[in-house]
This record gives sequence, structure tokens and C-alpha cells, in this order.
Amino acid sequence: PTDRRPVAQDNEDDDDDDDEYVVEKLVNRRMNCGTGRYEYLVRWGGFPPEDDTWEPAEGLPADTRSAFDATLRSSGRSRARTAA
Repeated sequence: PTDRRPVAQDNEDDDDDDDEYVVEKLVNRRMNCGTGRYEYLVRWGGFPPEDDTWEPAEGLPADTRSAFDATLRSSGRSRARTAA
């Protein structure tokens, strides 16, 4: 669901984490043609792939996005692709 807020892994011990979710990894990236901004397909910690959601780049940790983008560049996938 899009109401999830990404948090850093080290925040899991907080008592007030009822509505916070941990980003396990980024799975894909796409350009939102309506906004002209990137969105990332997020795999949430503790949730199955069916619960992956597209989230705006601005709402995700910069270091997580940078690492994923570097992986895309090194694999030759500079542009996002969607599964058929």
C-alpha cells in the first residue's frame, strides 16, 4: 500500500513504529510520465513481492536510490523496464 513510510534499518527498535515500514530493496525504476519524475518499485521488509509498491523517489532514502541506480548503470539498464 502507498501509505507506507520507508525507514532506516536501525529504526526497527523504536516503540513508535506502528506505521513505519522498512525498505528491503528496490526492485525496479520507472519514469512517471504525468509528473516527469522517477518512481521506484519497493520490496518492503517482511512482506512478499505481491505487496511491492511504486513509490516516488523523493520519499526514499537517497543512499538506497543511488546504490540501485549504480546497479542499473553497471548492468547496462540505464532505463527502467517493465515486465511483460
